[in-house]
Order: sequence, then C-alpha cells, then structure tokens
Amino acid sequence: MKSYLEKIHNNEYIIHSSYNKGTIINSDGSNTKFITNEPFIYNSDIVNPVLSVIYDDGKKEKVGMEHINDIGIVNFRDLGGYVNDEGRQVRYQTLYRSAVINPTGESLERFLELDIKTIVDLRSTWEVKAEPDGVFENINYLHEPAMLEMENLKDLKQGLNMEELEKLMGVMDLKEYLLKSYKKLALNNKSYRTMFSLLLKNETPLVFHCSAGKDRTGVAAALILLALGVDEEQIKHDYLLSNKYRQEFIEEVAKRHNSSLEEAQSIGGVLIESLENVFSSIKEKYPNYNEFFKAEYDLGSSELRILKDKYTY
Repeated sequence: MKSYLEKIHNNEYIIHSSYNKGTIINSDGSNTKFITNEPFIYNSDIVNPVLSVIYDDGKKEKVGMEHINDIGIVNFRDLGGYVNDEGRQVRYQTLYRSAVINPTGESLERFLELDIKTIVDLRSTWEVKAEPDGVFENINYLHEPAMLEMENLKDLKQGLNMEELEKLMGVMDLKEYLLKSYKKLALNNKSYRTMFSLLLKNETPLVFHCSAGKDRTGVAAALILLALGVDEEQIKHDYLLSNKYRQEFIEEVAKRHNSSLEEAQSIGGVLIESLENVFSSIKEKYPNYNEFFKAEYDLGSSELRILKDKYTY
C-alpha cells in the first residue's frame, strides 16, 4: 500500500512505508535523511505538507499526509498518493474526504490554510439542519444529497441526527439498511455527477463529505479513484481507513448497544462488504468501468483522460 506521512507533534513526523530508509529532497535543494517508521524532525508550518522522497533503492515518490489532524475535523483525509494503472500518483493537496466541516478557533485557521475552493455536502436535508457546516468566505458550498432514501426519513423527527436514527432502528437494522443502500449508491446518482462535473471544471481543492465521512463519502472516494485508474485493492484500503480514524466512535457504539466491536463497526465504521456491494452493482449492469462511467456520469475516454491529467502526476 501507499507510503504516508504522519505528524506526531509540532515538527516531528513519521514516514510509514514498506521501504527501509530514504532521503527527502527539500524545496531549497537540501536533503533530510530518514528511516521509515521512525520519528524525524522536519521543519514545516504547512498544515498538509507533501514531501519529495527518494528511497535507498532509487525509487522516487511523493509522500503526504493520510489524515489531516490539525484542523479539528473527524476523518479528514487526503486522497493523494495512490498509484494508478499508468504508474502515476493521485495528486496531493487537491481532493479531500471528510466528516462534517465546522472547525472553530485555531482549528479553523489551520483548515483555511488548505485553500479549499469547493465543499460538496452529501448529507440529507435533515442531517444538514441538525448539524450544518460552517460558513466560510471564498469557499463554494454545494448541498448534494447522495442517498435519497435518507431524505425520506426526514419526517421521523425534526432535526434527527445519525445517533438518534441509530437508536430508532438499532444496530442490526441500520446495518441492513446501509448495506442495501450501497447497492444503489453508484447508479443514477445526481450528487456524484455534480462532483465529477466540478472536477472537470477544476473547482479544486475540493472536499466532499457526509455525516461521518465514511459511507456516502467512502463511495464518492471510490468512484473518484476508479475514474483515475486506481485498482480495487487500493480503493478498499482507503475505504477501510475510516475504521482506523473512527475507532473511538466504533467503541462508543459498541458500549451504547452492548454489542461486539464487529457489529458496532457497521455503524461507527465501515464493512468491506458494503464497498463490495458497490463494485458488484456496477459489474452486474456494465461490462467494465469505462462503460459504467460513460453511461452513469457522462465520462467518456476523453473526460477520463482529462481527469487523470489533472489529478495524477
């Protein structure tokens, strides 16, 4: 899987990689030696630094943050770094996935340093009403509900949020509901069509999100990575990272319902079978992903080429 940068404290970082050691080529021409999976000092005030790295075997790549942990937003991640079918990496600092976006104070200042141009909110109307995003000057906000079935739940309770929905339906019922919903998410989805249109228009850096940054957001991320030529195994890896960055929420759900962590993961985190439902729903209807993107999102070979040229290097 891809190498990634983790900020430990202030200017202390770790590069996680399958390689043993390497050299960072700094913008001023100087070098910084590092041993992978061990802390090193890197002086940078950038909230989301991207490093040019040469490993000792000669391999070169960009290494950036997987999870942006300085901005007070749950599960806020950079899609950059994955390698596509042409050997190119998805561009860092351009495509982000997230949970609800409402940072304050110093976290807000750090968030604004990302220079986000567009926010695509995939939540239902009642979720937005219960917990709206912050209002940010010079950031274009679009509300594009990705799961229309959830729009129909709005009458259950005014201002209903996901925790209350979980209580109403129970862990197992909500799990089944979400699994079935995944089968439909990638098909005839206006919100994802809007998202791809924005990418073609270069309305980036762009962040797309839902309530927890894992389900509707996870499918959106999967579709973007597929369009950029990233294989299913790497996409599954990205999808399952929500369990890593939402571990405390999974534990809270388990405690609340006296259920196992595996059961709670279906609500507080993600299950791989959910994403596999997305892949299977596409393959049941289309012979390949190119046909799928053309029919569902009006992305022909030329549009897919444009996306690869814009968002990989």
